[in-house]
Amino acid sequence: MIVTSIVFCCKRAHHGVKSSFFRSLTTNKFLTRSAFTARKPDYSTPNWFRVGLTFGSSAAIWILLIKQHSNDVEEYKRRNNLS
Repeated sequence: MIVTSIVFCCKRAHHGVKSSFFRSLTTNKFLTRSAFTARKPDYSTPNWFRVGLTFGSSAAIWILLIKQHSNDVEEYKRRNNLS
């Protein structure tokens, strides 16, 4: 009986610490500044390196997908004697 009441008491205390911690995070979110969001991005001048990296990786993935599809179609035709 004593053990269960101690466990229950500790759980409640732990929950209170967690909830007050998260409450303080939400209230202080606007009062602190992070090094990663200290300045807002300037959308008038795009980051061309990131744009090129994004489109280049997308094109590479599409090329690999089309190449794999062609290999799969050839393998299907070969296995089923369709060619």
